[in-house]
Amino acid sequence: MTRADATTYVALALVCLMLGMTASISQNDMQMRELDDVPEKSMTHAAPNIPGSTPGSIFSDTTISNARGTACMVRHNGTLACWGANDAGQLGNGQMEDGNYSEVPVEVIGVTGLTFREVAVGQFAACAITDTNELYCWGGGQFGQLGRPVCVYVGDDYYPCRYAQGKLPAKVHFPGNPNAEVRTIVGSDLSAHFCAIIDDGDVSCWGNNDFGQVGNGDWCSEGVTYSQIPAVGDNCNIYNGITRPQMVEMPENRSAIAVSVGMGNSCAVLDNNSLYCWGRSDTGSMGQGDDYLYKTTLAEDLVDWENQDWLNMTDATNFGEEGKAFMYPCPFGGTHWIEWTGKENNTLTGVTTDGFTHGFWAGSDVDFALQLEPIHVPMPNGTGVLAIDSGFSGHTAVLEDGNVAYWGFGNDDERWNSSPTLNPDLGPDVNRSVISFSQGPEHGCAILDNFEAWCGGMNNNGQLGLGNSTYYEDITPVVGAHEFAAIAAGGSWYSDNSRWNSTGWMAEVQSTCAINTTGGVFCWGSDNYGGLGNGGNGFASFPVEIWVEAGTDGTAMLGDRDPDGDGILGMLDELPWGCPAGYYVIDGSCTGVSEAGHYSPEFSESDWECQPGEFQPLAGQGFCIEASPGHYVSGSTATSQESCESGHYQPDSGQTSCLGADMGHETNNDATAQMMCGTGYYQPLANQSDCLAADPGNYVGSVGSTTQTECAPGTYSANLAASSCSLAFAGHYAPGNGSVAQTPCEPGTYSDELGLGECKVTEPGHYTSGSGSTFQTPCSMPQFQASQGQSECIDSNPGHYVDTDGAISEGACPAGTFQPSYGATECMDTNPGHHAPSEGTGDEVPCPTGQYQPDSGSIVCLTANPGSFVDSEGSSSQMDCGEGHYQPDSGSDSCLTADSGYYADGTGSEVQRECVPGTYQPDSGQASCIEAEAGNSAEGPAASSQVICSPGTYQPEPGRASCIEATAGAFVADEGSLDFEYCEVGTYQPSTGQSECLEAEAGYIVSLIGSLGQYPCEAGTYQPSTGQTECIDAQKGHYVEAEGSPSQTPCEAGTYQQLAKATYCIVAGANHFVPESGAFFQQPCPSGETQPEKGQTSCIAEQSSDSGGSVPGFAFIPAIVAISLAAIGSRRR
Repeated sequence: MTRADATTYVALALVCLMLGMTASISQNDMQMRELDDVPEKSMTHAAPNIPGSTPGSIFSDTTISNARGTACMVRHNGTLACWGANDAGQLGNGQMEDGNYSEVPVEVIGVTGLTFREVAVGQFAACAITDTNELYCWGGGQFGQLGRPVCVYVGDDYYPCRYAQGKLPAKVHFPGNPNAEVRTIVGSDLSAHFCAIIDDGDVSCWGNNDFGQVGNGDWCSEGVTYSQIPAVGDNCNIYNGITRPQMVEMPENRSAIAVSVGMGNSCAVLDNNSLYCWGRSDTGSMGQGDDYLYKTTLAEDLVDWENQDWLNMTDATNFGEEGKAFMYPCPFGGTHWIEWTGKENNTLTGVTTDGFTHGFWAGSDVDFALQLEPIHVPMPNGTGVLAIDSGFSGHTAVLEDGNVAYWGFGNDDERWNSSPTLNPDLGPDVNRSVISFSQGPEHGCAILDNFEAWCGGMNNNGQLGLGNSTYYEDITPVVGAHEFAAIAAGGSWYSDNSRWNSTGWMAEVQSTCAINTTGGVFCWGSDNYGGLGNGGNGFASFPVEIWVEAGTDGTAMLGDRDPDGDGILGMLDELPWGCPAGYYVIDGSCTGVSEAGHYSPEFSESDWECQPGEFQPLAGQGFCIEASPGHYVSGSTATSQESCESGHYQPDSGQTSCLGADMGHETNNDATAQMMCGTGYYQPLANQSDCLAADPGNYVGSVGSTTQTECAPGTYSANLAASSCSLAFAGHYAPGNGSVAQTPCEPGTYSDELGLGECKVTEPGHYTSGSGSTFQTPCSMPQFQASQGQSECIDSNPGHYVDTDGAISEGACPAGTFQPSYGATECMDTNPGHHAPSEGTGDEVPCPTGQYQPDSGSIVCLTANPGSFVDSEGSSSQMDCGEGHYQPDSGSDSCLTADSGYYADGTGSEVQRECVPGTYQPDSGQASCIEAEAGNSAEGPAASSQVICSPGTYQPEPGRASCIEATAGAFVADEGSLDFEYCEVGTYQPSTGQSECLEAEAGYIVSLIGSLGQYPCEAGTYQPSTGQTECIDAQKGHYVEAEGSPSQTPCEAGTYQQLAKATYCIVAGANHFVPESGAFFQQPCPSGETQPEKGQTSCIAEQSSDSGGSVPGFAFIPAIVAISLAAIGSRRR
């Protein structure tokens, strides 16, 4: 099959899965899949329709398995090959011991002439199913995992179970079912037990049972004294194992379609796609959520364990009288288990342990660890389960919608996830629908609908196949673009501890093996003890093909996910193995339906005609029905059988005609035989169905008669078919000879002797109840009769009684008593909750609602008190109003529900109470009010809600009636605040109850946090921006005249200012000028110019003197001195 072909088939199957399953799968109604008369799986070596397998599923054959460093496969030719660890002989090659591991596949011996279709590897052992559905197991059996007792006792109490390893394959026998057909088999890395589905869906388990994982409703306790080695039958052996397969009783006797085993636990998928698990339960492996875990703590320090066989718990309510639990954390590391055989209050007695001798602290956790009966594991959204695989305490389930759910994973530092959770990286929502999942102790791998393999979990040995070795990875595609059809994740720690002479060597053996779509086998991960089967080439972090001997076919047999070739995965197919009886193949599918008068046996390609002597009234049947005795079918294709004609019979089945009855005979009701006419009957003709009854007045005294005989005078024959005539007897009379009947005395009359001509009338107080009475009968209490000639006595009426024989009247029941029945001898006191108000009461009267009566024999009912009610008729007591309810009135049939904003805080309340300010209650019917949360208020009284503090207000405490306004200089920005914030520097707030602060305006500053106001810049300073913390000094050549200025003013031309932070400008002096604004000094007039005025922007030419000369030189010198002095002064400032 090409990848395109295979992908097309799987895609077709997943269409059903994505659309919610139509005829191929029952999802919503969880209808039971029909498992009756499943055809025997046959092994063909043709290419499978959809290659691959799902571990533990009956709908495909698992041809590769991997556990604890050992892997096995079913070869293409049906033989078995294994590689890896062999410390208990689990390779099946007749060798064992730690040094006899194999780095290449070796053939399993001792199975000559057998061919196999499925294999499963477990702890120390392996098992395989033949193509005739028999189960063989080999390897180590000290825990009973071989399904047969193998321990030998040689007087060594240290290792009493010797020679239990290295066993060659032998058939597993199922008690009470010697011909059991095994559908599928599973094992586990860390729990030496196996489980199989046999026949039509029964689950059978055997091996280690220290937590009840074999499902027999019990567990093997360490405290048991074993006197028989080996233990046989259903007894526990010295290693807490059971060697004989145990039937697991499933709910409603449902059948299983998939099974898995983990460390101390087991699970099965039932035919309605529900999942049940049992066994060890302390690590979330039962999938019931945290509330399921029966958990308590040690009440006091455990110091002297060696001399103490009891433990005090803080609460042992949910612990049984005997059981098993885990304690942690151990002060010296790890966890330890305890078992007990008794319980007194919170003290466990008869306690034994796993051998630890140190103490535990008070407060140490103690988790109950036993689930002995299968318990339903609910899936997310109620989705059905198709398959399940387990490793350590964790499980992974493949769901009907293509998702996978996992639970029971974790470690001692973080609690185990105890409820099934969908894997977000897999499923149809991310286009990764899963059709198979293999779960190992530390990692797991999925096969998707496009034959991609995805692995996730621990990756310290490269077992995820990602091309690297890391600590942990989420589920990720395996590298190499392989198309894998089957996968097996396994291994954790290998420890050579299976034998009395074990070495104790240990190694990590985490690995994964898979089969591609052409049968090639690849492994990756740890190669310790040859676990990769690659000839000793070492560890691999990507898929590497196993070693194949030159010239041989090293491919594995491929399971078929679609055995009937209809394009639907077997685990989604209502008919996974082909056409059922009554259907036949048309154009490659089971669309042909046999017609009435025809039949189609299983796997037919056409329908067949029913032959003469047989018929079939229905379409779609797998067989024809033989004509039953008394019937016949004369032709072929008959849809019904014909009844034998009247007077004919047929004693045999499958006949084409009937036989005629002889004279003096008749046919029986079923027309299956002829019979001689009996006495009282006759028949003069042949071929008759019935004999004739002798007429009244006649009789037939012998069998086979053809005539009847008339009765003699003085006798009569009252009935048909009389064999003799009779004399009239007491209670009757005969009127004459040849009578056809004697006449019985009428009711109310009687005859106490023979031959009377008339009957006597009954006396008063007597009766004759029917015709033909021979005596009269006196009336018996509780009946009476006042008239004569009566045929019956009268029962006393309801409300009355008769307490003597021969009574001619009835007595009335007094008030407070009643009698509901006819024919009573006494009256009854009314029951509590009822009364009888008057005499002659037939039915006691129930107290109406609002009333009650606690006593018997009452005439009246009592009215319910305020705070109480009576809600039903016939109540013997009143009931207090429950919390959250009240009743102010008496005689009420219900209580009032406390309104929102109110509460009723106890039972028997007569009023509802307001919620006090600071509290509220949004709901009706409550027993208390709720404190307003911090950041909220409840003004009250009778507040029905809390009000969130608005911006500008806050409330730091709960239970307050109002919010607090923010103080001036502070603000509250958000609603629901617990405190205020001070205004930052540059901002201020003069008001209370504000949600923000104001920025200081231009010309103003705020230099402190929490300011109530802004402060103007003083004269000589300014501030052009808002929200500032300090003012700016006016620059030289500028001034700020007033406070609160947003800007500085440049000195006008003709003025100047040589100082910063000035509040004014200086007018230019005589003989000086300032030509432009913003000047910080004045200039002297240049030579030849003068300026007599102050505050001028320029100088003017000097006027000529009378002599016509210029300014004298002595006048110029003082000006230069003045300018120099001014410059010096400016620099100093």
